Amino acid sequence: MGYEQSCLLLPSGYVLTFACYGTRLHGDARETVDRKNNRYGMPFLSPESRRSRAAASRMKHLAYHLDPAGQKAVKNGIWHGCMRRAWKLHASQVSQIHVHVVLSALSQPEPVLNARKSHASQSLKRCGIARGRTRHRARGGSTVYLWTEEALANAVRYVVELQCAPMEVFDASSED
Repeated sequence: MGYEQSCLLLPSGYVLTFACYGTRLHGDARETVDRKNNRYGMPFLSPESRRSRAAASRMKHLAYHLDPAGQKAVKNGIWHGCMRRAWKLHASQVSQIHVHVVLSALSQPEPVLNARKSHASQSLKRCGIARGRTRHRARGGSTVYLWTEEALANAVRYVVELQCAPMEVFDASSED
């Protein structure tokens, strides 16, 4: 397969989502997936207090929540990391408990997700916000492929406009 053909198989972008450590446990009231049902179209786990309590009992650290300074540090770390790697950052949203990133990259999403998480943690440490803390973010994360420009635009709109709580948001359309 030639370069031109392989480019046709790349999505327009990705939505990458990851949570702060201990803020979204399997079995709580919010929708989650686990390793057994982590495929597109599979149902989310149903709320189950016993499972949530079991997950909480396995935590080795307190849950981590980002304050406004931490949210800003993570947003800036993600932006700088994308610039270094020449990934097109369309939007990011950093709340107290999770992060959404919409970007385009000539790479599979899983290494991109891991790099975003790493840049977020490095930025927190560099700013002195998470000094000495070993766990800032949860293991894993979500990667959603955006196959069309319309899907990309809808994802950016969701991240920038449709969140409820005040948070740090990067919107590439406002950077022009």
